[in-house]
Amino acid sequence: MSEWITNRLPTGDDADEHRSVFYTNEKDGTVTKVGLCDIELGDAWMPIPKRIYPAPYVKPEQQRWMPKDMERYFCIFPSTIIGQAWLSEKGDYDRWAMGNCFATYNEAAAAMEKVKELLIKLQTKG
Repeated sequence: MSEWITNRLPTGDDADEHRSVFYTNEKDGTVTKVGLCDIELGDAWMPIPKRIYPAPYVKPEQQRWMPKDMERYFCIFPSTIIGQAWLSEKGDYDRWAMGNCFATYNEAAAAMEKVKELLIKLQTKG
């Protein structure tokens, strides 16, 4: 592997056997592929566009619970909470997609109270 030459563009002499050109960071010793040399075209150098990667640690989005087939779940209806079996039907998926699918009655009851509070706030802002 050859090192990057900082005071000139790389040539075929700077490339490895695969015509790749690399940059070696003198501070930490990391090696990065930065381009390709086309020896047949008179050492024409094609840089590889710099890629910007996300931070090393990105907190994954928490996955929401989804019932398995025939598993009981609870959902909010206008005046009550209903427990029913997950049948993998359109209605089940629609309720899950809008966040109206809870593993326990207590979770559904707590969510119902929050929805009531929000609806009342939205009405009073009018």
